[in-house]
Amino acid sequence: MVDCRTKSSFDADTQPWRELACSIMLQASNDYLECLAQRKTQPNSKYWNGQVQELEAFFRSDFYTLLTTVDPELLMNTLQSRILGRKE
Repeated sequence: MVDCRTKSSFDADTQPWRELACSIMLQASNDYLECLAQRKTQPNSKYWNGQVQELEAFFRSDFYTLLTTVDPELLMNTLQSRILGRKE
């Protein structure tokens, strides 16, 4: 798992790549939260449904597994619970 809080534990060669991975994961998570919130208020929107599907495909992709070892289903469920008010 990429842990953005322990930057000092990375060696100088991999730290920039770890920081990039953290930034990608943070942006994808924030985008997913925004798309879920928009879809909640506009459930019939093809645009927001499509955006959610694209992000879910990213979280389930091989590229995602290069960035982190965080279980994608667990991450999505956690983020969904924040927006939809479900308990994990």
